[in-house]
Amino acid sequence: MVAKIPVTPGSEAERIIQRTPLRDGMISVGKPGRLFYASRHIVRLTQERLDEDLLWSNNRSYIYWVVNTSLADVQSIAQDQSPHKLSGDQLLCHACDLVNGFHPDIHTLIRLSDPATAVWLDFNSGEAIEWETDSQITFLGDSIHGMTPYLGAGALLAIIDGWQLSKILADSANGKLSLKEAVGQYEIEMKKRAFPIMQMALQRMLRLTDPNTVKT
Repeated sequence: MVAKIPVTPGSEAERIIQRTPLRDGMISVGKPGRLFYASRHIVRLTQERLDEDLLWSNNRSYIYWVVNTSLADVQSIAQDQSPHKLSGDQLLCHACDLVNGFHPDIHTLIRLSDPATAVWLDFNSGEAIEWETDSQITFLGDSIHGMTPYLGAGALLAIIDGWQLSKILADSANGKLSLKEAVGQYEIEMKKRAFPIMQMALQRMLRLTDPNTVKT
């Protein structure tokens, strides 16, 4: 579950930034099965566009937060109703229940959130697959190794894919390899590099959202 809080001069949201680690950029707190993360995005007053939709705008000052939770919480959130069909107010109400026992400032952040920005998101992971190399088509980034965000590695791997593919295509253009050989070598290295990390990110998500996990 994610949402945004508008930040304006003198607001309660601004005061929370000043008295918490948000002043340095972000906070992250959790307990078995649940994790709350928040970060701030602050623009200069002269650059702020209050007429833009807070949900999509990068020209507004806001706090962005995420509550990661377990499958059991997903199943209990709305019983027979899909979480995707809940209103923003309903999602924020459930978010308050999920962070029961967390610091009061976290409850305040959720209370200050704009319901129009509250969204339920499902995190999914790709699977390691095999395919026959084609000299005209290949894959990189999320198109082949989409992963949960729990290692913060998805975008970096996509950049590495692009870099490695461009280098080996240059070798093909220089006559060192055929196009199919170049694509094949890229795919071998890409799978060796990305598929294990994709699995690690999935396992980390499962551990962090498992209510039976005990920190030691």
